[in-house]
Amino acid sequence: MKVRLMFCTLIFAILFSYSFSSVMAYEPLPKFKNFTVKVGTQPMAIFPTGGDGDNEFNVICLGMDQDYNGVIDEGDEAMSWWKVSNVSNALDPNSTEDFVVEKVKDFGIVGSNNFPYRCYTYKDHIYVCCPDYVLQFDKHTTECTDTIMVAGAKSITPNGDGSVLYVSVRELENPGDYFPKDNYIAVYDVANRTVKEKLQTGSMVQKTIFYRNDNTMYNMLAVLCEGSSNDSQLQFFNLTLGTLEKTIEIGNLGNDIQLIEVNPYAGISLQFIAVVVNGDHKVLFVDPNTMSLELNPVLAAMGFNSTLELPTTGYNGPRELSYSDEVKTALITAYDGNIYAYDVLKNKIDVIPTAGTPESVYIPENKVNEELEFAYTLIYKTPGTYEANNEVVFVTIDPTSGIAENNNNNYFISPNPVINNAKAYLPNNFGNTVKAEIFDVTGNKVQTIENLNMSDNAEVNFNLNTNLPKGVYYINFNSNNNNVKMKFVKD
Repeated sequence: MKVRLMFCTLIFAILFSYSFSSVMAYEPLPKFKNFTVKVGTQPMAIFPTGGDGDNEFNVICLGMDQDYNGVIDEGDEAMSWWKVSNVSNALDPNSTEDFVVEKVKDFGIVGSNNFPYRCYTYKDHIYVCCPDYVLQFDKHTTECTDTIMVAGAKSITPNGDGSVLYVSVRELENPGDYFPKDNYIAVYDVANRTVKEKLQTGSMVQKTIFYRNDNTMYNMLAVLCEGSSNDSQLQFFNLTLGTLEKTIEIGNLGNDIQLIEVNPYAGISLQFIAVVVNGDHKVLFVDPNTMSLELNPVLAAMGFNSTLELPTTGYNGPRELSYSDEVKTALITAYDGNIYAYDVLKNKIDVIPTAGTPESVYIPENKVNEELEFAYTLIYKTPGTYEANNEVVFVTIDPTSGIAENNNNNYFISPNPVINNAKAYLPNNFGNTVKAEIFDVTGNKVQTIENLNMSDNAEVNFNLNTNLPKGVYYINFNSNNNNVKMKFVKD
């Protein structure tokens, strides 16, 4: 059974006391290598097909309506779905193969009038929100398997078993209107193909999250309402009791929500709803069980903050967030042209510059593709210009940065995973005195070990820092200009 915050506050405070004591730092990360792929105009969403080791990705592109008349005229481009495959081989530095890029289909509608677009995937399905209906596709075969007749849909979320879909609806009085006359969640019964209920929401309803409250065991729906200015809300519907349980004010232009789970140590699991607030240039971490931004006093005393301030300004604020517990990092796109990598254990932000304006981002929850670090879309060419772009970017570690993985089976680390200490088996005549440098998966050096002694059997014993978090790491052994690089897991 997972131990939640209410049961482990003191333990969590002790374990994390080193993590949040330092001042927030902003640093560049120049150790990545980017691979850019051309797709349709204004790529808005990127996500893997699944089941193939993150080797194939789907990209939904909004297209372009140059005169904003809602009709595909000459020079316009329809909303489209693209697939980018052969990702593993294309990123492999030892391969000469390239990405395979294919347009799956045009949707025959102007997607740019459906902004912001929130694509949702569930198991084998992709849900595409169109002005008058929602299309359900099989991710693998690309066949349309259902048409959900709900107009004005902005986002869609299934319940735990997929029997019910919660569709965020902005109902317009006239086509082309920006502000809707009504906002609600359409509760769609999949078996009967009918809307069985409507949940009235706040203004400009957007993304939703279905989850189970660990304190009450009730089924809940968190609903992001963008609002018009400084009136964004996060609403919590108790689906078990059929009530709106709580509404919290979150500021200016809430843009994205994600349910993230942080597992810092064995037996401790913490859930947060990460709320990206574009206009206030921040990310809020809301406890989904208490439905509150208020922190336990012990955590507050440690310096942990429920608000992450970002250095963006004006209209170039944060957009979307993706989190990986394997590397304990959240990636946050922003219209200033950067992606911000937030290390939740170190309370540190690294700045990843891009060559345009990023929108959607994907970081693997479990790293099944050894080459891929993360992927993102560039919706605009230059920050602040809103000139449509057509690129997605796949990112790997630059092999020249000194953390590439060794592929010789004769050289390895044992045991692997490593708890505190391990033994590395290196080539004969590697050198008597060895230096080791350890890097995390984002390329940051986390430990240096000097003057390791090589045994007669070409073995080197090394110890890890006791405060090194669990995760995937690379170690570079160097002696007399000889280098061997290996990967290990810290347990």
